[in-house]
Amino acid sequence: MIPAPATLPELLRVIARLSEKRPVWLVGGAVRDLLLGRPVKDLDLVAPGPIRPFGVRLSHALGGAFFYLRQAQDTARILLRDDAPGAVRQLDLVALHGGTLDADLRRRDFTVNALGLDLLRLPSSLDPETLRRAVSDPTGGLADLAEGRVRRCSSNSLTDDPLRLMRAIRLAAALEWRVEAETWDQMRRLAPTLSRASTERVRDELFLMLSLSANGLERALTLLADADLLEEATRGPTLPNGVARALALEPWLEPGAWPEDLRAPLADDLEGCVTPPRDLRALLRYAALVLPAPDSDPVDLPGMEGLRSRLEFSTEEARLLRHIVLGALEALHRSSEAWSDSTRRFRTFQRRGDAVPGAMLLSMAASEPSEALRAHADDELRTWFHERERYLPAPLLDGRDLMSAFQRPGGPWLAELLDALREAQVNGAVTSRAEAETFAREWARAHEIPLPDEAAANPPSGDQA
Repeated sequence: MIPAPATLPELLRVIARLSEKRPVWLVGGAVRDLLLGRPVKDLDLVAPGPIRPFGVRLSHALGGAFFYLRQAQDTARILLRDDAPGAVRQLDLVALHGGTLDADLRRRDFTVNALGLDLLRLPSSLDPETLRRAVSDPTGGLADLAEGRVRRCSSNSLTDDPLRLMRAIRLAAALEWRVEAETWDQMRRLAPTLSRASTERVRDELFLMLSLSANGLERALTLLADADLLEEATRGPTLPNGVARALALEPWLEPGAWPEDLRAPLADDLEGCVTPPRDLRALLRYAALVLPAPDSDPVDLPGMEGLRSRLEFSTEEARLLRHIVLGALEALHRSSEAWSDSTRRFRTFQRRGDAVPGAMLLSMAASEPSEALRAHADDELRTWFHERERYLPAPLLDGRDLMSAFQRPGGPWLAELLDALREAQVNGAVTSRAEAETFAREWARAHEIPLPDEAAANPPSGDQA
């Protein structure tokens, strides 16, 4: 293993040295971002195949992990260790297609991504002006880059891979560029073909958009809607005001919108990931897009069980999304008196759990929030972050205690009794283990569950035997 390169130019020179004089080119977004003076996050490398010997040698030298992404296409990835230079954390390696670099670049999606830099002839400086003179540019990408224009490499670029319809929009939104007219016209004609792209790829591309800045998000969602791609991108129906509602959420995702004691815990919550890299902020933006109308009945809402299959979310993500949406609708239907009711709060915290903060933020975007709703949301969040153990107390008796005391196996009765017991704790009706035992026996009698001593005192009659 070699010492970790300290800078990106050093890393590129190490890669060139380890190629053992076989051609290797830096291509795609990394070249584009270097020319724009933007941070480079990932490196795309093209080299003559087979790619494995070079990739394994490179991964061993850099202390990374090599694995194939698509072995049939000779495409692999190297994940770098944490001390890699700058923000670069992975290298993608692709075998050269078409015989020459120019032929390979012409097969790519957009001209600004069809730029190549020969690492065996890497210039001494990576400043944009020097790079412009060194890059291969067979499709006119440098001119498009200078004009801030997203343009297809060829008339086949979008038909070869329908996901490029979304990628064009993300690129234009992130860089504040425009889509060239012929490219845009073809995108609108091909919008229905996005259904052919795999759900997982569509989801990942959508969530890259949902992770943009607020301004980038607005541009991305507006372009998706204008290109008739929004429903294909979300894999299901969205209400006509879905984009407006997603944008209305943005101010509530800013810590400054909330009282000072809520800002830090809310910021931590929004950065949390159930399934990395999709964080809660992006999930909330998605929820705002698909949230039913505010007057929908949260008790029996169709479609919520299908959230997982829409974009192949993980089970935990789908659960969180469902509870965020239902919790937001419940908040909008809740009376002022109900907000402060301790039993209601216990049931909400128990049922919605870690979705409570997201539900409160989403409820702010679902309609024009009244002063009362805003005050109630502050109080709910404050209670969740600073006092929730009061409403989710550790049970004084657990399921094993109750099954042993009643000499009965578990079942629906046990879940009901545990809920009733915790609710009594929250309301202050039960404050000790002895009181919990008394409560459990009284509850059992009221629900006609025989207690062990009573069963012994009243054995079955001969007719019942």
